[in-house]
Amino acid sequence: MAVSKSQRVLIIVSYLSPKNKFNFYNFVEASGIATAKLILKSKYSSIEVLKDSEATKDKFLSKISTFASKSSIKAIDVIMMTHGNPGKLYFYDASESDKDVAVKSSTLKSDIRALKNYNKLRLLYSTACYGDSHSDDFLGAGFNASVGSVGVNSNSASEFPIVCELWGKGDKISTAIYWGEMGYKAFDLIAKAAGFKDANSDKNVRGNGSLRIDSDA
Repeated sequence: MAVSKSQRVLIIVSYLSPKNKFNFYNFVEASGIATAKLILKSKYSSIEVLKDSEATKDKFLSKISTFASKSSIKAIDVIMMTHGNPGKLYFYDASESDKDVAVKSSTLKSDIRALKNYNKLRLLYSTACYGDSHSDDFLGAGFNASVGSVGVNSNSASEFPIVCELWGKGDKISTAIYWGEMGYKAFDLIAKAAGFKDANSDKNVRGNGSLRIDSDA
């Protein structure tokens, strides 16, 4: 069954500031939320943002739980805009201001699986570096599809708006990523020249690459 606008929600987690020393993070930090809202606001019943001090692991889990508990909601999508390392994502550390905390993606999987109705989870699209290393755990947590970069992610300024636009229009997530990441190698060359030897913005779509914005979770 198709999932209508009234039945789907989007959660955006955005936390980059403490580690943001590099130009290729600037778009996501300055414009990522605004871009997603501008393109996708008419496609979801609600877009909830966890930014900066709100972007804690506990608040992320709480937001999922709140939406999952509503009988009217059938699909929960997530855009994850945080820093990442292999097997880890960085959230705001509520115990200490202006700090972050590394959370293993395997821990997130366990925490999400402990929630009720995690079967409503659908798409996880990550701009975090090494996002592909987190995908198996997100799929294990209940997401139908998970998208992330192989290495350091340098191409969000060009990819992110295209993916949001095509996803919002109803294209498959695999199609949106295919067109969104066109030209990523040029960005990676610039990042490598700046010292990021692991720059590899190529995105892998794990799980159901045929997922669309109106697909059932």
